[in-house]
Amino acid sequence: MAQLPGGPPLSPARRGATWAVLVLSLPVLVAGLLLPQGLLLAAGLVMSGTAAAVLRFP
Repeated sequence: MAQLPGGPPLSPARRGATWAVLVLSLPVLVAGLLLPQGLLLAAGLVMSGTAAAVLRFP
């Protein structure tokens, strides 16, 4: 059986933590869009991008 190039799958606890970061990053991103805060917007983009990169869909 061939392995995926991304490595071993995430444990359920780590997958849950990744989903939590992704869910928490969306309000930060929206707040950065609504308020004129570039740092808040950048933080939301980095958080959501990192969580999406860690969370691999099979």
